[in-house]
Amino acid sequence: MLGGGSAPQQHSSRLSCATQSTQEDGTLEHLVADLAVLSCMLVPVSGSQQAAPAAAEEASPSSGSGAGPQPPQPAPVPQPPQPGTQDEHVRECMAESIMVLASTEAGRAALWKVKAPERIRAGYELEEAPAVCRALEAAAELFLSHAEVVDAVGGAVPAAAPAAGGEGNAGQP
Repeated sequence: MLGGGSAPQQHSSRLSCATQSTQEDGTLEHLVADLAVLSCMLVPVSGSQQAAPAAAEEASPSSGSGAGPQPPQPAPVPQPPQPGTQDEHVRECMAESIMVLASTEAGRAALWKVKAPERIRAGYELEEAPAVCRALEAAAELFLSHAEVVDAVGGAVPAAAPAAGGEGNAGQP
Protein backbone atom coordinates (compact mmCIF):
# COMPACT_ATOMS: atom_id res chain seq x y z
CA MET A 1 0.00 0.00 0.00
CA LEU A 2 2.94 2.30 -0.53
CA GLY A 3 1.84 5.60 -1.96
CA GLY A 4 -1.85 4.63 -1.92
CA GLY A 5 -4.64 4.96 0.58
CA SER A 6 -5.45 7.68 3.05
CA ALA A 7 -3.12 8.76 5.84
CA PRO A 8 -5.17 6.90 8.49
CA GLN A 9 -5.01 3.75 6.35
CA GLN A 10 -1.26 4.06 5.94
CA HIS A 11 -0.69 4.73 9.65
CA SER A 12 -2.91 1.86 10.76
CA SER A 13 -1.18 -0.51 8.33
CA ARG A 14 2.22 0.51 9.66
CA LEU A 15 1.07 0.10 13.27
CA SER A 16 -0.35 -3.32 12.46
CA CYS A 17 2.96 -4.42 10.91
CA ALA A 18 4.92 -2.96 13.81
CA THR A 19 2.71 -4.73 16.34
CA GLN A 20 3.21 -8.04 14.55
CA SER A 21 7.00 -7.61 14.59
CA THR A 22 7.26 -6.75 18.32
CA GLN A 23 7.63 -10.38 19.33
CA GLU A 24 10.43 -10.94 16.83
CA ASP A 25 12.44 -7.82 17.62
CA GLY A 26 11.93 -7.81 21.41
CA THR A 27 10.02 -4.52 21.61
CA LEU A 28 6.72 -5.93 22.87
CA GLU A 29 7.37 -4.67 26.41
CA HIS A 30 7.83 -1.13 25.10
CA LEU A 31 4.50 -1.21 23.27
CA VAL A 32 2.48 -2.68 26.14
CA ALA A 33 4.06 -0.33 28.69
CA ASP A 34 2.14 2.63 27.25
CA LEU A 35 -1.47 2.08 28.29
CA ALA A 36 -2.56 5.32 26.61
CA VAL A 37 -1.41 3.96 23.25
CA LEU A 38 -3.24 0.68 23.85
CA SER A 39 -6.37 2.56 24.84
CA CYS A 40 -6.18 4.63 21.64
CA MET A 41 -5.70 1.47 19.58
CA LEU A 42 -9.02 0.23 20.92
CA VAL A 43 -10.99 3.34 19.94
CA PRO A 44 -11.67 2.40 16.30
CA VAL A 45 -13.02 -1.03 17.28
CA SER A 46 -14.69 -0.30 20.62
CA GLY A 47 -17.81 1.53 19.54
CA SER A 48 -16.75 4.25 21.98
CA GLN A 49 -16.70 7.95 21.32
CA GLN A 50 -14.05 8.60 23.98
CA ALA A 51 -10.41 7.92 23.19
CA ALA A 52 -8.89 8.55 26.60
CA PRO A 53 -11.11 10.00 29.35
CA ALA A 54 -8.09 10.64 31.59
CA ALA A 55 -6.35 12.59 28.84
CA ALA A 56 -9.47 14.67 28.28
CA GLU A 57 -9.67 15.54 31.99
CA GLU A 58 -6.03 16.57 32.10
CA ALA A 59 -6.45 18.80 29.05
CA SER A 60 -9.54 20.54 30.46
CA PRO A 61 -8.93 24.29 30.93
CA SER A 62 -9.91 25.90 34.23
CA SER A 63 -12.97 28.07 34.22
CA GLY A 64 -12.04 31.62 35.17
CA SER A 65 -15.61 32.97 35.26
CA GLY A 66 -15.56 33.71 39.01
CA ALA A 67 -19.09 32.31 39.37
CA GLY A 68 -18.03 29.89 42.08
CA PRO A 69 -16.95 26.30 41.81
CA GLN A 70 -17.85 24.78 38.49
CA PRO A 71 -18.21 21.05 37.92
CA PRO A 72 -15.27 19.79 35.89
CA GLN A 73 -16.05 19.84 32.19
CA PRO A 74 -14.13 17.47 29.94
CA ALA A 75 -12.25 19.17 27.16
CA PRO A 76 -13.66 18.55 23.72
CA VAL A 77 -11.90 15.55 22.26
CA PRO A 78 -12.02 14.96 18.52
CA GLN A 79 -14.57 12.21 18.17
CA PRO A 80 -13.98 9.31 15.82
CA PRO A 81 -16.94 8.17 13.75
CA GLN A 82 -18.95 5.22 15.03
CA PRO A 83 -17.96 1.79 13.73
CA GLY A 84 -19.63 1.25 10.39
CA THR A 85 -18.94 4.80 9.22
CA GLN A 86 -15.23 4.95 10.00
CA ASP A 87 -12.66 3.54 7.60
CA GLU A 88 -13.04 -0.25 7.61
CA HIS A 89 -9.34 -0.74 6.81
CA VAL A 90 -8.34 1.19 9.95
CA ARG A 91 -10.70 -0.88 12.12
CA GLU A 92 -9.39 -4.10 10.61
CA CYS A 93 -5.74 -3.16 11.20
CA MET A 94 -6.42 -2.16 14.81
CA ALA A 95 -8.43 -5.33 15.45
CA GLU A 96 -5.59 -7.43 14.03
CA SER A 97 -3.05 -5.54 16.16
CA ILE A 98 -5.13 -6.16 19.28
CA MET A 99 -5.40 -9.83 18.33
CA VAL A 100 -1.60 -10.07 18.01
CA LEU A 101 -1.12 -8.42 21.40
CA ALA A 102 -3.76 -10.66 22.99
CA SER A 103 -1.78 -13.68 21.79
CA THR A 104 1.02 -12.81 24.23
CA GLU A 105 0.92 -12.92 28.01
CA ALA A 106 2.32 -9.38 28.36
CA GLY A 107 -0.08 -8.06 25.74
CA ARG A 108 -3.12 -9.65 27.38
CA ALA A 109 -2.12 -8.30 30.79
CA ALA A 110 -1.78 -4.76 29.43
CA LEU A 111 -5.01 -5.01 27.42
CA TRP A 112 -6.91 -6.14 30.53
CA LYS A 113 -5.72 -2.93 32.24
CA VAL A 114 -7.43 -0.82 29.55
CA LYS A 115 -10.57 -2.98 29.68
CA ALA A 116 -10.03 -4.40 26.21
CA PRO A 117 -12.40 -7.39 26.55
CA GLU A 118 -15.35 -5.13 27.44
CA ARG A 119 -14.45 -2.61 24.75
CA ILE A 120 -14.04 -5.35 22.13
CA ARG A 121 -17.45 -6.76 23.05
CA ALA A 122 -19.09 -3.34 22.78
CA GLY A 123 -17.53 -2.69 19.39
CA TYR A 124 -18.30 -6.17 18.10
CA GLU A 125 -22.00 -5.60 18.78
CA LEU A 126 -21.92 -2.64 16.36
CA GLU A 127 -19.44 -3.96 13.80
CA GLU A 128 -20.64 -4.91 10.33
CA ALA A 129 -17.40 -5.64 8.45
CA PRO A 130 -16.69 -9.41 8.33
CA ALA A 131 -12.89 -9.05 8.46
CA VAL A 132 -13.07 -6.81 11.52
CA CYS A 133 -15.52 -9.20 13.21
CA ARG A 134 -13.18 -12.15 12.57
CA ALA A 135 -10.21 -10.34 14.13
CA LEU A 136 -12.30 -9.24 17.13
CA GLU A 137 -13.60 -12.79 17.59
CA ALA A 138 -10.05 -14.16 17.49
CA ALA A 139 -8.90 -11.60 20.08
CA ALA A 140 -11.87 -12.39 22.32
CA GLU A 141 -11.12 -16.11 22.01
CA LEU A 142 -7.57 -15.46 23.19
CA PHE A 143 -8.85 -13.62 26.25
CA LEU A 144 -11.30 -16.43 27.01
CA SER A 145 -8.78 -19.23 26.52
CA HIS A 146 -6.34 -17.55 28.92
CA ALA A 147 -8.92 -16.28 31.41
CA GLU A 148 -8.31 -16.14 35.11
CA VAL A 149 -10.86 -16.14 37.87
CA VAL A 150 -10.30 -13.75 40.76
CA ASP A 151 -10.95 -15.49 44.07
CA ALA A 152 -12.58 -13.83 47.09
CA VAL A 153 -9.19 -12.82 48.52
CA GLY A 154 -8.30 -11.02 45.29
CA GLY A 155 -5.74 -13.45 43.96
CA ALA A 156 -5.88 -14.69 40.41
CA VAL A 157 -6.64 -18.36 39.94
CA PRO A 158 -6.38 -19.97 36.50
CA ALA A 159 -9.80 -20.88 35.15
CA ALA A 160 -10.63 -24.58 35.30
CA ALA A 161 -10.20 -26.57 32.13
CA PRO A 162 -13.52 -27.41 30.45
CA ALA A 163 -12.94 -31.18 30.74
CA ALA A 164 -12.28 -31.06 34.49
CA GLY A 165 -15.95 -31.44 35.43
CA GLY A 166 -16.61 -34.36 33.11
CA GLU A 167 -14.02 -36.78 34.49
CA GLY A 168 -16.35 -38.18 37.16
CA ASN A 169 -18.71 -39.61 34.53
CA ALA A 170 -16.05 -41.55 32.65
CA GLY A 171 -16.92 -45.22 32.28
CA GLN A 172 -20.60 -44.77 33.12
CA PRO A 173 -23.12 -46.04 30.57
